[in-house]
Amino acid sequence: MKNLMKRTILIMALMLVIVTVGTGTVSAEITFKIGHCCHSDDPVHIALEKFSEIVEEETNGEIKVQIFPDSQLGDALTQIEGVKLETIDMFVGGIGWLGQFVKDYNIMATAFVMKDIQHMDRVVRSEIGQELAEELREKSDLRVINANWHRPPRNLMTVNKEVHYAEDVKGLKIRVPDLPTYTLPWQMMGAKTTPISWGETYLALAQGIVDSMECYLLDLYTSRLFEPCKYITLTEHEFENVVLLMSDSRFNKLSADQQEIIMEAEKEARAINNKLHENSDEIAKQKLEEAGIKFIVPDRASFIEKGKEICPILEEKGLWSKGLYNRVKALAE
Repeated sequence: MKNLMKRTILIMALMLVIVTVGTGTVSAEITFKIGHCCHSDDPVHIALEKFSEIVEEETNGEIKVQIFPDSQLGDALTQIEGVKLETIDMFVGGIGWLGQFVKDYNIMATAFVMKDIQHMDRVVRSEIGQELAEELREKSDLRVINANWHRPPRNLMTVNKEVHYAEDVKGLKIRVPDLPTYTLPWQMMGAKTTPISWGETYLALAQGIVDSMECYLLDLYTSRLFEPCKYITLTEHEFENVVLLMSDSRFNKLSADQQEIIMEAEKEARAINNKLHENSDEIAKQKLEEAGIKFIVPDRASFIEKGKEICPILEEKGLWSKGLYNRVKALAE
């Protein structure tokens, strides 16, 4: 009789464990991998460290966050594919890469479309941004957690040539990311574009394979890419936000509490990133000037006029849907 009671108690205990695990009240620790292409001293990385801290604390250690900067998990597209495959939990990078999955995102990383960062924010928050995010989720299982992380405008850096007018771009051999929104505008201005990986750009500038590149000032400084160059022209030709991506399927595997913690942690991290970037251009400019770089304030109107010519042609080429350019420009004010 005693043995029967012991077996009964043991069976009931095992059933309780099975039911408890089945209902999700016992949680296994989750390792949450985040990848990005910025340096570890970039505001994006600093903000993600805060994100990690909040998530781990608020989930009582259920979610452990690992951050991989400097393209450790591959280039941007490789990392986004990793998010889709759920080998990476989150990617943080330029919103223009999403044009590879939903073509209308191309307009958000094309020169002289956005007037300033506020214009970019309005587009992302508008019906346009909501439509694109939903299309991305439906077509590619990619969820936009948020796309209002700021970074400064992109400028043009040259090895030897001073650029004051849009016409001066003609003949430049310029390194650009391998996206049509980057290559086509410069080609239409007369430059010769060369897609070169970020890690090989320094050598390409030093050896004369290219004689110019474009990026935001902080990245030019922290990467030391300015060292083979003499000039930076403040074209401010592109304002492009940073986006945080997850697989929609991966997000839905999290509990409701975990999802809420992720969203709240993102808000705090975004505020840190945006605050740090408010003065990052001025700080980087000072350091670059101290390093011997000469800054040129160009006739920006000549570049803007070129942009007005180029963007409708890109629309005709099918880089984004017809009529989208006018919808975006209407949000400039």
